[in-house]
Amino acid sequence: MTHVLAQFVVKPDKRQEFCTAALTLMAQSKVESGCMLYKLVQKVGEQGTFGFVEVWKNETALELHKDTNHYKELVPVLEACSETFNVVVYT
Repeated sequence: MTHVLAQFVVKPDKRQEFCTAALTLMAQSKVESGCMLYKLVQKVGEQGTFGFVEVWKNETALELHKDTNHYKELVPVLEACSETFNVVVYT
């Protein structure tokens, strides 16, 4: 299995745009065949800090995810809405 932890610190004026894109990305990613878990979470006590917790069947499934239209369309939106972001992949 391949695990992904992604954290985004969202610009205050971009929170709604971020949430809309993030929820769309989550919904579309959860139905991919290699996706075992895909959750959007918010850091306790920090309204502008969000994370994705992802589990993929293997690294190939993650790479296929990165090649989907929804990933290519929505991840740049998430990045543009954020002050900082960090993505870490674990195997």
